[in-house]
Amino acid sequence: MGMKIEEDSALGKEIAKWNAPKRAGGMRADGFEEFPKMLYRAQPNAQGAFMVFDMVGERSTDANRVEATRTFNTGNCLKVGNAQEERNAMSRGWRRSVPDAMDHALQVQSDLSTAAAEANYAARSMSEKARRELDAANAETSEHVADVKRGPGRPRREDA
Repeated sequence: MGMKIEEDSALGKEIAKWNAPKRAGGMRADGFEEFPKMLYRAQPNAQGAFMVFDMVGERSTDANRVEATRTFNTGNCLKVGNAQEERNAMSRGWRRSVPDAMDHALQVQSDLSTAAAEANYAARSMSEKARRELDAANAETSEHVADVKRGPGRPRREDA
C-alpha cells in the first residue's frame, strides 16, 4: 500500500534531496561513479578453509563464534576511495571480486607449496647442518617453509 508524503514536509524535503542528482544540489550520483569501491581478500577461517565470507559461523548458537565470524568477514572487505588506494590494495593481495580473491589466495598457496617442494628437493644436496635448520623451521610451523632465514652470521672484517 502506498503512502503519500507531502513535498513541503521535512521527510518530503529529505527524500527530494536524495532523489536529486549532485549537479542539482542533491545526494544522488550524477551517473556511474567508480569510487568508493569494495575490494575483497580470501583468508583461512578457523577451520583452515580459505574463504572471503564465512556464512556458517553467522548461524551458530555460540556467541563467541558469531563474533569471531563477523570479525573475520569484515576483515576481508576493504573500501577504497580512489585509484591510488585501489592500486596499493591490489598490490597487497586485495581483489575486485570474491571469485578473484579466492583464485588469488589459492594461487598464492599453490605457489608456496611448489616453492616448499622445490626447497625439500634441494635439501637432498644440502649439508647436514642446513638440513637440520630446514627441519627445525618445518617443525615450528604448519605453514609451507620455502626458505630458511639464517641468523646474522659473522661480522664483516674491518680493514684499517
